[in-house]
Amino acid sequence: MMKICIIVPVLNEKIIIEECLLSVHQSLRGMSDFTVFVSDAGSEDGTVQILERLKQTIPFGLALQKIHEPSIGKSLNGALLNLSAQHDAFVILPADC
Repeated sequence: MMKICIIVPVLNEKIIIEECLLSVHQSLRGMSDFTVFVSDAGSEDGTVQILERLKQTIPFGLALQKIHEPSIGKSLNGALLNLSAQHDAFVILPADC
């Protein structure tokens, strides 16, 4: 079975990150072989705290990577480098979708 990783790069997405991840949950209901990997590019608005809370309540694998450089591109590249050996396919999902 193909292992899929949904990468969500974020920077100060406090207002929309919970809605985004709940939408992923609704869309993929019934699927089991996927992980959501959120790569935070140094948010300062409480995004990380929301993600830490959601890790405890969302019923799918949610991983969080924090980089300390405010660059969505570097955040995304870092996620792809860290995950490429562990997954067969990637979906890049902007948090504001």
